[in-house]
Amino acid sequence: MPAINALNLAKTFAHGLQAAVYPRLSAMVPPRWGLLLAVLAAAGCGAAANTSPAAQAVQSYLQARVDANTDMLSTLSCKEWEAEAVAEGESFSGLNAQLEQAACKEASTADGFTIVSCSGKISTTYNGEVREWPLEARNFRVQAQAGEWLVCGYAAK
Repeated sequence: MPAINALNLAKTFAHGLQAAVYPRLSAMVPPRWGLLLAVLAAAGCGAAANTSPAAQAVQSYLQARVDANTDMLSTLSCKEWEAEAVAEGESFSGLNAQLEQAACKEASTADGFTIVSCSGKISTTYNGEVREWPLEARNFRVQAQAGEWLVCGYAAK
């Protein structure tokens, strides 16, 4: 049985879509255009899938923080960082916080931790005043413990 990959799937989809939506046009359009569109679509879908588990853990942590989800923050944190994580979540309660254009990636390793840097921002609103918190201001120390990636605090910039 042949392996299914994103390129073959996108190619098949693009050809079928082209013929279904534009039956007369599909006879005139060279197949390579459908393939080109399929390749571009597959490349765009693959970009998000390349995020490391450490970076994904930080993004989940950030989302839990803006949601003021202290239970999730506790779950996503190292034991020694748990109290601080919960306090951070509580500090955003009632601030209508939003995570905007967040993207995280592994930056380095240090002292047994993976250092994750992020771009984007957190916006909060209180009494009509909007405040922005750039994610570039801090790096995160992340560590795999018992098979789970956990946020263990901030790393020096």
